Amino acid sequence: MDKRAFVLILVLSNIVPLLAWGSLARVYRRPKTTAKTQQDIQPKAFAARSQYQRGAAKGYKVYQPKCYSRTSGTCIYPLLCLCRPRDELGFHRVTDADKRWYYNNSTGRCEERMAAPNGCNDFHDKEMCERHCYNVTERVRSFWNASYVQAVLRQ
Repeated sequence: MDKRAFVLILVLSNIVPLLAWGSLARVYRRPKTTAKTQQDIQPKAFAARSQYQRGAAKGYKVYQPKCYSRTSGTCIYPLLCLCRPRDELGFHRVTDADKRWYYNNSTGRCEERMAAPNGCNDFHDKEMCERHCYNVTERVRSFWNASYVQAVLRQ
C-alpha cells in the first residue's frame, strides 16, 4: 500500500465521524478544575463543628464530628479512646489470636485485654491503638469543651 493512500485513509477515518455526528467537544465537556488551596491539600483527619439539630432541646448545641479523609485515607476520632471498654456478660470463646487493645484513660497507654471485639475503645493491634489515641487529651480539648469531654467519660 502506498504511504500517501495510507495517510489519506487515516485522516478520513478521523474526520468523517466528526462531520457525521458534529463536534464531540460540544457533547463531552471537561469538568472545570479549580485551584486547590493549601487547606485542601493538607490532610484534615478530623474536625468538629457545632450544629443545631432537629429534636435537640432549644438552646442546646449538638457537636457533630465531621471527618475529612480525602487525602489521609483514614478517619481518626479521638473520642473513641475516651470510651470505657465494655465487658460483656456471658460466655465468649477467645483465643490468643483474638487479643484486643484498648486505651486506658488513667494510665494514658494502650493495654492488651482478652475480650470479644466490641465497643468504641477496641482496636486490632497496638499500633492501631497508638495511632488513634496518641496525645488524645490534648486533641480532644482542642475540639470540644470540658463539659462535653466529661459527658463522654461518664458513659
